[in-house]
Amino acid sequence: IINGASGIQYFVRQGLNLFPKSTGTWAECGMMAVEIAEMTPWLLSEEKSIAVRCGSNNISVRSAMHDGQLLVLAVNKANIPVRTDFTIDIPFSGRAKVLFENRNISLNSGSFTDNIAAFGSQAYLISIKQKRDTLARWKDNLIKDPGFENISSPGVPASCYAWNNGDRGATYFLDSREHFEGNHSIRLVTPTENGSARLRFFPVKVMAGRTYCISIRAKNDPESGLLKDNTSNKPRYFEISLGGFGSTRFELSPEWKEFVTSVTLPYPMEDLPAKLNVVLQMPSAGTAWFDMLQIVEAVDINKSVDPTLRKPWEDEIWKRQ
Repeated sequence: IINGASGIQYFVRQGLNLFPKSTGTWAECGMMAVEIAEMTPWLLSEEKSIAVRCGSNNISVRSAMHDGQLLVLAVNKANIPVRTDFTIDIPFSGRAKVLFENRNISLNSGSFTDNIAAFGSQAYLISIKQKRDTLARWKDNLIKDPGFENISSPGVPASCYAWNNGDRGATYFLDSREHFEGNHSIRLVTPTENGSARLRFFPVKVMAGRTYCISIRAKNDPESGLLKDNTSNKPRYFEISLGGFGSTRFELSPEWKEFVTSVTLPYPMEDLPAKLNVVLQMPSAGTAWFDMLQIVEAVDINKSVDPTLRKPWEDEIWKRQ
């Protein structure tokens, strides 16, 4: 990759785990694959990059530019740890994000310093040009990491749980190639009808009798999931709900669209959990991407101005607060 390759193709010579015999080696290959997948937009970018230099002969470097963000790759060719300086060819001051690690490094006039382990590697992401954010986000969004930008574990969404609905080929993955905002979206792949992975995002606090609005951006891959006996595209859809309440089905399109629904929790309901999860799944066979998940409590402005306008049964709700 440092010398210009845009990817690595792995293969198995024999049987399941007969080659390579080391499960540790095979696991490292898997880790390299997801990290390279994360860097795909930069490795395939045709934008002119900014040159980078390193102060050590034992360190090989490469840079790539994509959408105003500079990616710097560094590999230590020696079997000893190295602390070295890096310099990019513009006098930029700011911060570099160390990919796949929970830390940042300061840049002063285009230079920064870091440690690289023996035979180790590092990837740094520098925002040279700040993107203009025109997305109107909902105030008081209850979802953690709504744009799926936390890549503490490459390829794995950081703020949700997942379980399988029966098809072992159903997958979910953080994808840097397609996104509505930021640098990532969640890609769901459903091989067969009703065999989707089901995602449960971290729970949010709820109250009986309240209404909650949910919004998500989504698009599908029109080339995936085609029926063998039918050349026409079959409609693709996904479902979203709040816990077990208010499941809504939406038809996907090849372009990014916003889908909005609302869920009113029943009242009274003594056994309602204090928190519920937003649940996302795609029962139809195919591939789709999802981004910018939001959920807020729907507030009636009249009740905010004059509390006496509450309905009688709502008095009990306010007492619980």
